[in-house]
Amino acid sequence: VLIDIPETKKFVLPNLLNNIIIVPSHLDEYDNESMFAIGHQYEYSYFSTRWSWDILYNIINQNSLPYPKSIKFEKYSTFSQTYDKNPEMFENSQIEILLKDRDIAEYPIDEIIKKMKKCNIYSSQLLPFKNEILKPINDYLIDSVKSLTCHNFSDFSEIKNIFDKQISLKFSSLKIHANDLKLTNNNPYFQLELPKQLTNLQIILDSTLRGPDIKLDLSPLSNLKTLEFYSLNTRIMRLPPTLTSLNIFGSVDYTILITCCPTLKKLKCDNIFNLDYNLDNEIFDLEVDVDSFFRLTNRPKTPIENENHTKKIIVEPNRCFKLVNNVHYLSLHDDPMRSPYASELFGHESNDNLKNLKTFSINGKREHTFSHFPLALTSVTIDVPMPNSTRVICLPENVNYFRIAKGNQINKIKIEGQNLKYLRLQNFKFNILEKSSLIIPQSLIELGLEFCNITNFHEWEFPHKIKILKLTGNKIRIIPKLPPNLNTLACDISNLIKTMYHFPLTLNNLKIAFGKDFFWGGNYDCGIKNCLNLDFFSIGAYDSPVSDFRLRLDLLPSSISCLQLRTSSLIVSGTFDSLENLQKLEITSETFTKYLETYNDHLFGPKIESICYYGSQIDKQLLSKAESYLKGDSNANKITHSLVQSL
Repeated sequence: VLIDIPETKKFVLPNLLNNIIIVPSHLDEYDNESMFAIGHQYEYSYFSTRWSWDILYNIINQNSLPYPKSIKFEKYSTFSQTYDKNPEMFENSQIEILLKDRDIAEYPIDEIIKKMKKCNIYSSQLLPFKNEILKPINDYLIDSVKSLTCHNFSDFSEIKNIFDKQISLKFSSLKIHANDLKLTNNNPYFQLELPKQLTNLQIILDSTLRGPDIKLDLSPLSNLKTLEFYSLNTRIMRLPPTLTSLNIFGSVDYTILITCCPTLKKLKCDNIFNLDYNLDNEIFDLEVDVDSFFRLTNRPKTPIENENHTKKIIVEPNRCFKLVNNVHYLSLHDDPMRSPYASELFGHESNDNLKNLKTFSINGKREHTFSHFPLALTSVTIDVPMPNSTRVICLPENVNYFRIAKGNQINKIKIEGQNLKYLRLQNFKFNILEKSSLIIPQSLIELGLEFCNITNFHEWEFPHKIKILKLTGNKIRIIPKLPPNLNTLACDISNLIKTMYHFPLTLNNLKIAFGKDFFWGGNYDCGIKNCLNLDFFSIGAYDSPVSDFRLRLDLLPSSISCLQLRTSSLIVSGTFDSLENLQKLEITSETFTKYLETYNDHLFGPKIESICYYGSQIDKQLLSKAESYLKGDSNANKITHSLVQSL
């Protein structure tokens, strides 16, 4: 569940809730790399550039929630500032920090180690080994932290001795040289001595050696549960029997899997070979290429004698989906070089056999048809071209999320789904909102029509239950009547007629980008003055505008707490103190410079906390004018600078 929770409001969580993801309302999507987990009770998404920590901290305090059990920080600076502000949150929390030498350069080494010792650091990343100045930090991490990531580490003889206390290791670029190899029966063999207590291992082998595949034996790792392995010319010949999750870049010999890994539950690879047509029933999470999936679900061809008993006809029986009957999550990727023809992924037989399949996704460049889907599915993502003849897609009644990423030449489509709640259609070459070309369920609460060549849709009516609408990647000229309960809108607009605004008063989140022909100069009226619930507003441009234009701040609703001004051609008219609830501001350096040069007083309202500007550096004397308005601890609340805009 994604919940928009303003900082000042209190909310009550259900007692039985096990998992929650809280994302600030102005985020279109969140990246797993930016997420920090709160153990089995909560899971928050944390963005260091989005000022969300204070909001989450207030939510925890306002609702008497327990402090996080585990937190991930992308920068040491964010960790340090957060610790200084709220040290009580770190007493019983597991901490993950992604350390970088350039990020810690401004902090004393002793201070870093002292602060880390006061916390339970369970995961981190080693700094360059050759840097003697950073050696005390590395020594502390190796001695105290159970999970480590190592870059450009190649001293194989020392791995076992150095990492004798770790249970999780990630080697991002483990280099193999000719003198590291041994020969067995004239085959190159690589023996990697690793600590036997490891439960998680990720290896990216960097080898430029030519010749036959290098063989690797990992069976001595008797406690290993999770393995990720990436290499172009190295093949794992033996695996530990305790393995439950395997992710390999390349091919997998199925005979090795069934021999070595009886408890394997998750498998991800490019393709599977040496199949015996009896997939282990324990595997419930499967990611393979399409051809491997066909091999998994096809029995061997059966010879049948004809009436005169002189010839044998090879018969292709119905596909045997029961061989993958226990799979819950299926992800397929397709290589157009393998076979050029379109194929039907599922048949009638799959409805009877794939009773446990909940999530399905496919990506690639080869066309596929989808006449049938397994009945238990709840989520479907199709990221492959679909035939132009596609007219109707019938989804099982349990599907609540459906996405088509490559609409291609489809110009008319009807999507049927009894309980469909989330629909995303992308990259359609025809405007499917014209002449009733798109028919969708009325049950939708979120709709995305992105990069679909939509210019107008005045004859098309949205389902009334929609709360989130994304129309990015289109050049819309007219906005008709929008859903009455709309909460979030993102759209790209070209030559918008001002009289055609129909923003509902329920709008809480608005993100607009304009085309170059829209900018005529003068003051711009956004038409949202009456949207009294608007909390987040972003305005930008997807083309280079032909002239500057002015944004009148007094015509924006005072309820806005986060404002993004994302185009350098925008000139602010008026001062930000008219937005009395404004807390966060993102602005281009050009617009910010013009603003600070024009106004001297009442620059910001009483609640301003953070400002981030993009582009070139601004004169320090101008910045000092704005810094005096920032609320709270000056060490934790600064005007930050970035070369590029955030998402």
